[in-house]
Amino acid sequence: MPDIGDICRARDLGMVGGRLYIWAECPDCHLQRWATTKPLEGTRRRCQDCIRASLKRMRYGRMTAPPSGGHSPVTGWNDPGA
Repeated sequence: MPDIGDICRARDLGMVGGRLYIWAECPDCHLQRWATTKPLEGTRRRCQDCIRASLKRMRYGRMTAPPSGGHSPVTGWNDPGA
């Protein structure tokens, strides 16, 4: 198994092309995988599952305002006109 930070070309991994790949670890779930060298900056170091989960939390989590109208399991029916 490669060590974190090992770099090789796509053709060495059985892929087409000459792009460089690095053996990286997701900081959230610690999944180790071959990732392209370019997107290892900032939050792009995460694996796709962790990125999807964080986007879902931002969209549906506490960061968003509750919708006007509709049914809330806590308060019951919301009246947008009130």
